[in-house]
Amino acid sequence: MQKIKLCNSIVLIDDEDYDFISSQTWYKNETSFVNQDRVPIGNFILGYEGPLIVDHKDRNFRNNQKENLRLATHQQNCANQGPKRGKYKGVSFHKGTGKFQVHLQRGEEKVYIGIFTSEVRAAKAYDELAKQYFGEFAYINFPEENKCRL
Repeated sequence: MQKIKLCNSIVLIDDEDYDFISSQTWYKNETSFVNQDRVPIGNFILGYEGPLIVDHKDRNFRNNQKENLRLATHQQNCANQGPKRGKYKGVSFHKGTGKFQVHLQRGEEKVYIGIFTSEVRAAKAYDELAKQYFGEFAYINFPEENKCRL
C-alpha cells in the first residue's frame, strides 16, 4: 500500500498503481478525485468504463486500494451510504407518537418496518432488513455486532 498526496488529501492506493496514478493530474470534487478527463480515480484504477458505479466498500473515497473497490448499481451504492440525517440510517423520530419510525428505501419503493420505543432497537431492526435486501452492500448501523467472535 502507498499513501499519495492528491489535492491536499492523503489517498491510499496499491503499490502497483503508484506510477500510474502519479502520472495524472487530479482534481477533487465532493465525493471523489477525477483526472483531467473527468474519470474518477476508482474507475481509472480498475480500468472500468461502463454504466455501473465504482463503490468504496468502506465508504472512504480516499481509500482506493483495489480490495476496497467494487462495481455497484446506483441502488447498491445508495444502500452503502450512511445516514443523511440523524444518528442511525433508516430511523426517524415520529413526533405524533413520540417513538422511532423505521423504513428503508429500495429503489423507488419505501419499505416500512415499524415503530419502536427505543432508537437503538429501531436501528437494529433496520440492520436486519437491510442485510436481507442489500446483502454485502447494506450500510449497517451496528457492524461490530455482525463480526464473528473466536
